Amino acid sequence: MKRALFVFIILAAAFAAFGADKRPFETFRYPKLADVKLPPVTEYTLANGLKVMLVEDHTLPLVKGRLMLRAGSVFDPAEKAGLSGITFEVLRTGGTAQKAGDAVDEFLESRAAFIEAAGGEESGSVSFNCLAQNFAEVFPLYAEFILTPGFREDKLTLSKDQAKSGISRRNDEPQSIAFREFQRLLLGKDHPYARLSEYATVDAITRDDCVAFHKKYFFPENAILAVWGDITIAQVKDQIKSLFGGWKKTKQAPPVFPAYPAASAPGLYLAQKDDVNQGYIVLGHFGVRKDNPDYFALELMNRIFGMGGLSSRLFSRIRTDKGLTYGIYGGVMGDYAHMGQTSIYTFTKSPTVVETITSTLAEIKLLMDKGVTQEELDREKAAYLNTFVFNFDSVDKIIRQLQTYTFYGYPKDFTQRTKTAMEKLTVADVNKVAAKYWHPEQFITLVVGNAKDIQPPLSGVGKVQAWDISIPKPKGAEVPKATGADLDKGMGLMKDVVAKAGGDKLAGVKAAKTSAKMTTVMPQGEFSMDITAWTVFPDKVRAEINTPMGKIIQIYDGEKSWMETPQGRVDQPAKDMADDIKRSYLSLLKTVGTSGVTFQLLPPEGDLQIVAVKGLGEDFIVAVAADKTMAQVRYQGKTPTGVGAIVEVYSGYKTVEGILYPFTVDAQVDGKSLQKIAMGEVIFNPTVDAGAFKETPKP
Repeated sequence: MKRALFVFIILAAAFAAFGADKRPFETFRYPKLADVKLPPVTEYTLANGLKVMLVEDHTLPLVKGRLMLRAGSVFDPAEKAGLSGITFEVLRTGGTAQKAGDAVDEFLESRAAFIEAAGGEESGSVSFNCLAQNFAEVFPLYAEFILTPGFREDKLTLSKDQAKSGISRRNDEPQSIAFREFQRLLLGKDHPYARLSEYATVDAITRDDCVAFHKKYFFPENAILAVWGDITIAQVKDQIKSLFGGWKKTKQAPPVFPAYPAASAPGLYLAQKDDVNQGYIVLGHFGVRKDNPDYFALELMNRIFGMGGLSSRLFSRIRTDKGLTYGIYGGVMGDYAHMGQTSIYTFTKSPTVVETITSTLAEIKLLMDKGVTQEELDREKAAYLNTFVFNFDSVDKIIRQLQTYTFYGYPKDFTQRTKTAMEKLTVADVNKVAAKYWHPEQFITLVVGNAKDIQPPLSGVGKVQAWDISIPKPKGAEVPKATGADLDKGMGLMKDVVAKAGGDKLAGVKAAKTSAKMTTVMPQGEFSMDITAWTVFPDKVRAEINTPMGKIIQIYDGEKSWMETPQGRVDQPAKDMADDIKRSYLSLLKTVGTSGVTFQLLPPEGDLQIVAVKGLGEDFIVAVAADKTMAQVRYQGKTPTGVGAIVEVYSGYKTVEGILYPFTVDAQVDGKSLQKIAMGEVIFNPTVDAGAFKETPKP
């Protein structure tokens, strides 16, 4: 007891010494931060106009380099959107005129080196990284990629397939949808900074286009070459002159970035996404350029308001105090060549979307009206200045920063100027820009979510406009326009298929259970799994798949779709599952003769009669054999290389309880099997557990 009292007295005395109102760490005083000392950068320009930056850094036995060009996606022709990205990718994978890409890969891998190329929005780059001892042989190869790329056809085909695969998945992640579509709302769908590559634009790209793109944008006056690391300046100068000195000067200026519109029309938009239970929100308008005199004050305001992490106002009030989201951030952003975005992004469960929007708008108004406090300013200014050195903690960061500033025409010491300006900013400076640059009346507000779950509805915020995010089909996937005679003939043929399959007996099938072996063909080989599925017509299915990793249960309950895996629940696009059910064998036959579903007879293909089906979600094609059995179902679906033409081939028909049923279904792409299902057992009208289509309670 006496010992505890003694400790208490000592602590009390210590606190008294530091002052009654201050904690010990608040009395600490630190010296002024020293200016950052940058390594010397050697800059010069070759006679042909190529700008060069060199930095010696002998810390590690490595040499790195990057060529930066004004050659991004904003320069793509509208009808060939995606050209720049594919060109840069194939520039690397396609090898050089002298060496195939695969041979280059082996050469580099054996030396722990790499050469990479990447296309961006406003720029493209070609980079290398190697051990200093291998620089003399890697650098000439690097120059070959820049000056004489091979653009081999097989690598172009692969790149285009990968691009189309990306298109097919671009609506999978709601957060990426929100960012992407907000940009399109801000600028307009057809603006070069908002334009999307589509199946048709990717398919239109040829090797000649890649060669022409390279010729148009790869010229010395349009490039900045930086090399840094364990080098000797004089030696590298000689190598650069030898390899790039002959790069022909064009006497043309670098291309000009497309202009932004002066303003955008405000509005409230909903991008419908059925398979989410949250709303993903972006709201705002245009921002500023980084060379705006107010940019530095805006940077500090952003840190206080929405970009300061856990300590920012938006995070502490919308997330911590109100519990509406796990994350929220935003501010008045600057960009180099154009105005950035004044925007805020967050997400919240569907029932609190409206509350989150109104609460965010209230915080913006409070910032505009009342500004920030001295305490907030001091905290965020100190946080910025105390971490400023991390802008320069590697030569990589320094040289890339300098290269970027040169590329956009900014002063080389722009980062240091930001620090100097930050040190001088006052509350009055920040409050001035807080009132000046937010314009809620000009806001575009986009919500990506499921309208039926957003309650209260978005209309409580304003007039809601639907925003289409659907992915255009590949060229040639459209179903031809119907005529009355062809519709009658198509319906007659499908009625013959129904009669062959069992006629009136089909109407009595209310549910089905199938057990099958599912074999999937992958690059690594074939993988077979047992699958048992229960279907309750017209719109429910439960599939249990036994995999080496454990059982996966896939469920569609008529409204939403999900998978239950050993790792947890995974939501899936409900529309995809709904379309799969509607074009399945029994479901399709049961719709023949029902209202709203049409069958159009198309020209025959050999012994197959072809029917276009409309009214069951996405349009698709049915091929009917001479014996009136269904031979194929053709549709656009997701494949390993993107959305493509899938053909399901039906065979192995057997009669079960008076109904003719295909016991083999082979899903093919380009004539090659993608997935094969071999039925083991088919049972009609089985007893189905009432809870089969309900979510499994979480443990």
